[in-house]
Amino acid sequence: MKKSVLVLVVGAAAAVLTACGGSAADKADTAAAAVVTAEQPDPETLMFEACVEDVTPLLKAPLTAVFPDPPTARYETPDPSGYHDVRVYSYVDSQNGFGALIRSEWSCSVSMSADGTQVTDLGRIVVGGRQFF
Repeated sequence: MKKSVLVLVVGAAAAVLTACGGSAADKADTAAAAVVTAEQPDPETLMFEACVEDVTPLLKAPLTAVFPDPPTARYETPDPSGYHDVRVYSYVDSQNGFGALIRSEWSCSVSMSADGTQVTDLGRIVVGGRQFF
């Protein structure tokens, strides 16, 4: 009786593992790839975050700033071969001097490293039609 129960338990465990699919090595590779992806954001996210960091202090009430997600921004580059010189366009919702929530369009010039892993320079920043740099 004990042998048949043990065989059933082992058989059930094997069936569950097979149904889950993939070996432990495949799952480890997938997890490692996810970690690498999480550590290195894409170039557009890097550019957007660098611009947000420089645009925020230029607002009347920086603590009230709400920026959209990076994919909603528009990225224009004169050089189709990469992200060397890019103009990022987006908006921010924040309070004005009277406490009213307003939406301001902003743009920012960004230069990236040749491999697209880091922002090397931020240039001209325009917020609400006013140029700052």
